[in-house]
Amino acid sequence: MGPSYTRLTRGIILAILTVLAYSFSAGSAIGLWWLIGVKSPLSPELSSVFVFSLYAGAAIGSLLASQTLTRYGRHWTLHLYCFPALFGWFFMCAVVRVLTGPIMPAKTLVFGRFLTGLSLGMVIPSSLVYLVELRPVDASLFGAFISLGVVSGSTLAQSVLDCFRIHFIFGNCLFLLGVNLLSCFLPESPKWLAMMERFQQACDARSWLYET
Repeated sequence: MGPSYTRLTRGIILAILTVLAYSFSAGSAIGLWWLIGVKSPLSPELSSVFVFSLYAGAAIGSLLASQTLTRYGRHWTLHLYCFPALFGWFFMCAVVRVLTGPIMPAKTLVFGRFLTGLSLGMVIPSSLVYLVELRPVDASLFGAFISLGVVSGSTLAQSVLDCFRIHFIFGNCLFLLGVNLLSCFLPESPKWLAMMERFQQACDARSWLYET
């Protein structure tokens, strides 16, 4: 068994903040899509498809994450999450611009929400696994950071005024890109590297994270 680490270091705090930011962005998208669904003049049939699209995307995202987490690592999966998330924000922007117009792009609504669900299904398991594998032995509540980020983001998004939604979407895109750039400085999970028998890289990652 490897050594036990009992303190929070700068590397661990950076990992916490990065994962919290990822989950916050995902929660913001969920909250804003909910508002869009409430205000959109969809038929009952399309409303059902709109609601289902998020869950379908999340299910597919979870299945995809289960493969990439094992094959390519926790860190790479977090990077991969950003692609469907950004496209989901793009479709959301297109919908918000015409939300009060005479034509409601139903396909754009459904596909954009599906992409958000896909990103959500990827970010929750990958963030959770990454944090749990990094946590010190006396920090058993690490998994709660993901829920905290999602709930906080969703709450904030639902409080945004109509006139500021485009600005909120644009700000979230920049925020997500910035977080993705910041996460480039984080190492891969030492446990995953050791599982892949990349022992020197695992030692380097452990030294960076725990300052040993």
